Amino acid sequence: MAMAAYISRIARLSASQQNPVQTFSSSSTPFSSFRSLKSAIKSEDDPLKIAKLFKSSISIPTFRRYRPLFALSVHKLSRSKRFDLIDCILTNSIASFPPTQLASEGYWLRIAMLYSQAGMFDNALQLFDKMLQQQNCTLTEKSLCGVLSVIGILPLPLPTM
Repeated sequence: MAMAAYISRIARLSASQQNPVQTFSSSSTPFSSFRSLKSAIKSEDDPLKIAKLFKSSISIPTFRRYRPLFALSVHKLSRSKRFDLIDCILTNSIASFPPTQLASEGYWLRIAMLYSQAGMFDNALQLFDKMLQQQNCTLTEKSLCGVLSVIGILPLPLPTM
């Protein structure tokens, strides 16, 4: 019995050495922690640097899950009238997300609401069209409410930070 436990332990140790745990820092992101990345985006005023930070961090799961940084980035870029950069980072985020995330109706709605909050209503409606073309995304009344919010019939929800 003790021998089986020993062999099992050795197998687990060798497996953990073959698949090391990923840390926050990636080759494209110079930040050692999510907190330092969040600080950098919050304090940055240059639209090009905000877009660069956003695009380099989109592959990090912690960043993708933290919605307030999406809203803050879009807000800062829209304040500086850099709608091209907003479209770039949101399009990049769609391309970078895993397919399981793209099957989520909520994900598409969040991106459409970000376009809408930036005043990019045509882009938001085009995104709804793209969502309709997704075969694996189930639509509910949330999508209808999202479209109505974008075109101005329903009020937009206020962003939370």
